Amino acid sequence: MSCVIVMVFIMIGAALYMFTVSEVRAAERERDASRALALAEAGLERAICDLRLDLVNDPDFGSWTDGAINGIPCVVTADSYTMLPYTGNSLGPGTYAVELKSEAGRTGEIWIRVTGNASARRAAIQSYVRAHDLSVWKNAIYAGAGGGGVLITGQMKIAGSVHILGDNLASTDVALNLGGSAAVINTHTGMPVELDNAVAPLPKVLVDGKLVESLGSEFRVRNGTVVMDGGGLIGEADNPFNTLKESMDGVYTNDGIIINSATASVNSDNGMDTSYDFGDIARFPSLYDSYEGYPTYLEYVKSQAFVINQFSMLTALKNIKPTSSFTYTDPAGKGSISVSGGEMTINGIVYIEGDLGMGSPGTSDTITYKGRGTIVVTGDVKLNSNLYPAAADSFPSTNIIGIMTPGQITFDGAWTKVAGLFYAENKITSKGQTSVAGAFVSSFFDMGTQVPSIYQVPLRKNDIPAGLIGAAPSYAMTTVFWEKLPVSQCPTYTAADLP
Repeated sequence: MSCVIVMVFIMIGAALYMFTVSEVRAAERERDASRALALAEAGLERAICDLRLDLVNDPDFGSWTDGAINGIPCVVTADSYTMLPYTGNSLGPGTYAVELKSEAGRTGEIWIRVTGNASARRAAIQSYVRAHDLSVWKNAIYAGAGGGGVLITGQMKIAGSVHILGDNLASTDVALNLGGSAAVINTHTGMPVELDNAVAPLPKVLVDGKLVESLGSEFRVRNGTVVMDGGGLIGEADNPFNTLKESMDGVYTNDGIIINSATASVNSDNGMDTSYDFGDIARFPSLYDSYEGYPTYLEYVKSQAFVINQFSMLTALKNIKPTSSFTYTDPAGKGSISVSGGEMTINGIVYIEGDLGMGSPGTSDTITYKGRGTIVVTGDVKLNSNLYPAAADSFPSTNIIGIMTPGQITFDGAWTKVAGLFYAENKITSKGQTSVAGAFVSSFFDMGTQVPSIYQVPLRKNDIPAGLIGAAPSYAMTTVFWEKLPVSQCPTYTAADLP
C-alpha cells in the first residue's frame, strides 16, 4: 500500500514538474516576444530620429533618396525595402534591423520596417511616416497669437498652406472667415502673368498614377474657429481631366469649421474633422526672442547686417520710386542695396533704422529686382508699387527678397504684384487687390475688402535669404500608419524560427 502511495506522489510530482517547466518555457517565450517587439519599436524610434536629422542637415527637403540617411550610406528606392546598415543596434539580449522604402511621387514620406530579435523570438512592425517642415516660410500664411477675438480680418484668396496658431483666441473666436470669393486652394490658378513668369514651375507629385502639379497645401488652426460663408472654399474638388491636384493634402483644426452656406465646401484628403496635429511644437518667432547669445533676434541680425542710419540715406529709402537712383554698399561686405532705371539690386542683409517705402499710394509703379537679400526695417514698411524679379523662373532660387519689421507692412497700391517673403511682428495690411507670390508671417492680418491674393512658392532651405527670422530648419514627424507584421514577413525570418 505504501508503495502505491509513493508511486502516486511521484506521478503527481512529475506532472507538476512538467507543468512548471511548460509554464516557465511559455513565460520565457512571452518575455522574449515582448522583448522582440520592444526592440522593434526602439529601432523604429531611432530610424525616425535619423530621418528627421537627415532633413535638418540637408539643404533640400525630402532628400531621403540621395544615398545617405543622416550620414549612413543607404540607397532608398520605391521598388523594395533597403536595409539601413546600423551599428550599435544591440539592446540587452537582442538586436533590431531597420529597412526603408520610399513612396513614389510622395516627397517627405517613407515606409519603415523594423525587426526585433530576442533569443529565438522575432517581431516586426511596419510604419508609414510623414515629415513636416515647421518653418514659417513653408506656408502662404503663418499667423501668430492674435488677440481680442481677432486674428485675420477681411477676405482673401490663399494659394498654399495656412498655419494659424491663435494662442490668444478662445474656442469661440473666429480665427478666419472664408466667405464670398475668399478661398484656400492648392494651385497657382489665377496668378497674374507677371508673377507667373517670375516664379519657377510647381513641383509634380504622383496621384492615382498621374503626375500633377501641387503645392502640397495643408490647413492648420490650433486655436479659434473657422467660419465659411457664401462660396468660401478650403481646397477644390479634383478634376481628373487636368494636371492639377486641387484638393488640400490635409485639414487640421482643434475648434472646428462652421459651414453656413450650401455652396461653401471643404475638399481635403483627410476630410475636415481631424484635430490639430502639432501640439505645442509650433511657435511664432519673435524679433524680441533671445538668439545666439544676443538679447533679441533684432540685435543679432543687426550685428550681421549693413546698418543704414544716415539721414539722407533714410530719406531716399523711405520713398523709393522707379526714378530713384542710389547705391549703398557696406565696406565690410555685409550687404548692399541700389536702385537704378527702375531696378533694385539687393544682396546680403540691409538694416534700416527707419521706414521703408516703395511707390506712391494708390498707384501701380513698377520696380523689378535682382539678387538675394533681407531688408530689416525698424519702422514701418509701405509697399505701393509692383515689386518682382524681371528674370523668368528666377524666384525663389536666384532672385528673392525678404522684408522684416517689428512694426507693420502695408500694401496700398492698386492691383500691385509683389514677389517676396514678408514678416511683420505687429500686422500686415492689404488695402487693395494686391497679388503676392511668397509668404506672409505676422501676428495680425487686415486684408480689407478687395480680396487680395497670396500664392505660396515652394522653398528649399537654401532659397531663404540670410537673416530672415524663422529660417532655421525644424521638422516634426507624424505616423500615418502602423501595424505589427506576422513573423513570416519579418526581414530576418527563416523557416527554423519559432512561430
